[in-house]
Amino acid sequence: MLRSLLLVALLAPLATAQPTPTLVTLEVGALPPSPPLQSPVSTELTLTASCAILQPPLTNVHFRVTSKPTWSTAIISPLDTVLDPAQCGPSGTLSTHATVHVTTTDAAPGFRPAPIVITATVQPQSTPEHSASATTNVTASYFSRLDVTVADPVKTVQPRETTEYAITIHNHGNAATRVRFETINVSPGLDVTLPGRVVVGAKQQGDANEKDEVVRVLAWEGSEFTNTVGSVNVRFFSESVEDGTQGENGTLSLLLTTRGAAVDTMHRVPEPLPLAAFALVAGVVLLRRRT
Repeated sequence: MLRSLLLVALLAPLATAQPTPTLVTLEVGALPPSPPLQSPVSTELTLTASCAILQPPLTNVHFRVTSKPTWSTAIISPLDTVLDPAQCGPSGTLSTHATVHVTTTDAAPGFRPAPIVITATVQPQSTPEHSASATTNVTASYFSRLDVTVADPVKTVQPRETTEYAITIHNHGNAATRVRFETINVSPGLDVTLPGRVVVGAKQQGDANEKDEVVRVLAWEGSEFTNTVGSVNVRFFSESVEDGTQGENGTLSLLLTTRGAAVDTMHRVPEPLPLAAFALVAGVVLLRRRT
């Protein structure tokens, strides 16, 4: 008898510690990548409620966005709906659906998911409300906006002289961007050295979004008596570092006027000897004559 009482005493807490049944659940689907400043992307919400909490004739359901990134907008449609207890079947639950539409601004960092939290509340007329929340992530897709400028696109040099064109690459896009250069038109007599591949960060991702580079041009030909005007056209191409998505392209135009005497970089005229060295040479010559 004592053993039976002890067994009952041990099992009693287990019997009373049963999990509370889930009365309301909310599920939300995955959002596709969101192109900033374009049409919204959408996914479906599914609310499921236990018939035990529904009251006739109809029980109200309300959806709301409880958290989202500052660079996004989230709209739920419909915000409000109803559940009809008369529709309850053998499953003992009823479900209803809504859609969340999300847009992103150009302040959204590319490829960086951020959570959107949605809450649904079932509102019976005379009993407490029941709520459930679910989270989905919004990720802005890559967009490119490059500003590539030349500080001084018009230069003048002597023949065989090298000059530098300072260029600045400003990335207004939302993710790190790789930029490459190639010449598409170079006047005869000019030799061009371009920057290598350049990676420029994005401010939205917390990185510096500006870089300075140099295009070097060597003018081989020219006349001491006439001006020779040449040009260099440089094409730039860009792509996302993350996934290779093509970005903006553009062209830089550089002008170079060559005039004056050539700079002789191989056979320079010897500079005059210093006075002390000249005196030393003269002394040596006189000494040889005496001997």
